[in-house]
Amino acid sequence: MKRYITVIGLIIAIGSIAQERNQFFFVNTGGGSHNLNYTLQDGSVNGGIGGTLNLGYSYYFNANWGVAAGFGIQSAQAKGTLNYMSGMAAVDEDGDNFELRTYFNNWEEKQKAIFLDIPVGTQYQRWFNGKNGILAYAGAKVSIPVNSSYKVTSGTITTTGYYEQWNVELTDMPQHGFTTISERPSGSITMKPSFALFAELGWLRKMSDKLDLYVGGYVNYGLNSIVNTGSTTAFLESETYQSMITTADKVKLTTFGVKVGLRLNNNRKNKIAETIVEEPIPVVKEEPTVTQVEFEVEPEPEPVVEVKSEPTPEPVVATKDTIAKTQTIANQIDLKFPLDSDTPLNNEFDSKFEALAQMLKANPEMKIRIQGHTCNLASREYNLKVGLGRAEVGKAKLMQLGVPESQIAVESKAFDEPLVPNTNEENRAKNRRIVLIVE
Repeated sequence: MKRYITVIGLIIAIGSIAQERNQFFFVNTGGGSHNLNYTLQDGSVNGGIGGTLNLGYSYYFNANWGVAAGFGIQSAQAKGTLNYMSGMAAVDEDGDNFELRTYFNNWEEKQKAIFLDIPVGTQYQRWFNGKNGILAYAGAKVSIPVNSSYKVTSGTITTTGYYEQWNVELTDMPQHGFTTISERPSGSITMKPSFALFAELGWLRKMSDKLDLYVGGYVNYGLNSIVNTGSTTAFLESETYQSMITTADKVKLTTFGVKVGLRLNNNRKNKIAETIVEEPIPVVKEEPTVTQVEFEVEPEPEPVVEVKSEPTPEPVVATKDTIAKTQTIANQIDLKFPLDSDTPLNNEFDSKFEALAQMLKANPEMKIRIQGHTCNLASREYNLKVGLGRAEVGKAKLMQLGVPESQIAVESKAFDEPLVPNTNEENRAKNRRIVLIVE
């Protein structure tokens, strides 16, 4: 058990120092067929219904793949029924040989167990749009028994003595151990940890930026026998009873069912620089106060000079050819961004930004609108922020090259206008971009 706890601790430690943003806590509960799976040579076995409750943590290395660990609790049960006769050689108090026969008549026993689960595995998630996705989870787990017991619920056990030498079968002689037992024995079962493989597949529904709903199915297949078996009969020669599960060849823990749960997004928010432009506070220049002083001699009046005003020039409007030429330059700028980031992947378009800035400065009446685009991972509300941060990057580049802020407008399109369908990671990478529109 210490080994598995160490693995979980390492995974959680890695997640706690991670600089990326793909971290989740999840809780789910479910139920289905939870069986103590075994067979009886001289009887029948039916599986039972059980439940499970789980808590866990997952850390994703990229948008799709991650590792997960946690702990949980699950219950399992089975019901066995015996209808057969067993015999063993014996000697009575007079020294005569006989066969001690034991008849099981509809002898029914239930076994129950509760296990502490420690799973470690790999997760794969894929979002088809901003709201719906799939989640797959597979790996190995150890299930440690914390309580296991049996209880007989119906039936009888009858013991007789058959003397072959006289062809006589003696019954109803309690003084010689030939009697009918109708008590309902119960007790504990000694079990060992179960080592199993598990798999889950389910549907994700985004409820908010921080919360996802999960509904899915699960299966667990035990690899080892969890009970020391090998007894030939449940009723021992010493006239004591032990659980019939000990007469099986092997006992494995096998479960499958459905789950429902919640996943909490523990992602660290990306620090997108939001440029805050403060309107300059107008400075009102106060006219100096002139102190009136009485003069003995009035000053000579200033000569009046007639100033002719120049006519106001008409505003210059950019021609369609100029706008088209500028748009061509803007279309050559293909700035891409990593997932959840406003830091460009490529800087080879600086010369294009310079050419674009020269055209805008030469034509101050011309405007440019910068759109920020994202892929479809995460919610639309969050992607609006990411897209705006990318548009601000383009704006900052143009302003550094001398383009007035009044000529630049920014907006975010989030994942509303993808360049290509968001069906795989290659396409999503193409959609994380900016678009420059000259107007």
